[in-house]
Amino acid sequence: THTHTHTHTHIIIIMSSSVVDFHSLSREELCRLFSQCCSSTEFASRLADCCCASSNSSSSNSHVKAKQMMQKSMPALVHAAREIWYDLNPSRDWEEAFRGHPRIGDDPVKLKEKFPSSSGDWAMGEQSNAMATATEETLRELGEMNVKYEQKFGRIFIICATGVSAEFVLANVKDRMENSPWAEMMVAAREQMKITELRLKKLNLSFGDGNGKASSSMKKRVKVLNEQTVISSSAANSEKKKSPITTHVLDTALGKPAEGIKVTLNNRSSAASWISKEGYTDADGRVTD
Repeated sequence: THTHTHTHTHIIIIMSSSVVDFHSLSREELCRLFSQCCSSTEFASRLADCCCASSNSSSSNSHVKAKQMMQKSMPALVHAAREIWYDLNPSRDWEEAFRGHPRIGDDPVKLKEKFPSSSGDWAMGEQSNAMATATEETLRELGEMNVKYEQKFGRIFIICATGVSAEFVLANVKDRMENSPWAEMMVAAREQMKITELRLKKLNLSFGDGNGKASSSMKKRVKVLNEQTVISSSAANSEKKKSPITTHVLDTALGKPAEGIKVTLNNRSSAASWISKEGYTDADGRVTD
């Protein structure tokens, strides 16, 4: 017999308030954005320099070539970020990046106080699945392993926690305790790069065609969002459009949609005016209002 208790569900959605035109950003603005993705000052500075190199230059400089590539796609920007990251000074630049992360399992309130910018919101979102699946025993043991790890390696435990369980994180830190200092440095660097890549994609950059024009895929995306959210002025289409944010809650114990679950949508963007929205799932496990 399964006993299944429904609790208040919080959904944290972190998104940019609008699409950002990559080509309109200054070097300072790019530095600020890239610093949210990786706390290494040198990383953010070099990637910003790479983006600001003249695409019309005939120089053979690798940064210029990277700029020409990055005009085409986000994958090209990520590729340039990887090359820069693995070319940095480990003891100086990598360690600076590691210090920019909260400890896995940190209290959300303390985390927000220490990391008040978007990176703090992202960190909470990245840890949300692990924290949601953690038992008191797992959290206790994870806290103990955090201390042991820090005593051995002199830094907090770094892992790309997006979408993983607390048990996975705990098993990972136990395994990595067996590493030598240099081997663990390389593992942490790879985990940091995973986090950086995810955050670069969260910046919602539009690369267009290199002349400030939105790409056809971006235009299509904006068109779809407008069709879903804008209320038409015509009488025939006066019905309120459905939100592009959808919810479907399943009761895994019974194998059917979960009805009557309270869902809260929290706004994490300072640019938006609303604070939060609430609703309850229907018989199909969806929030429709």
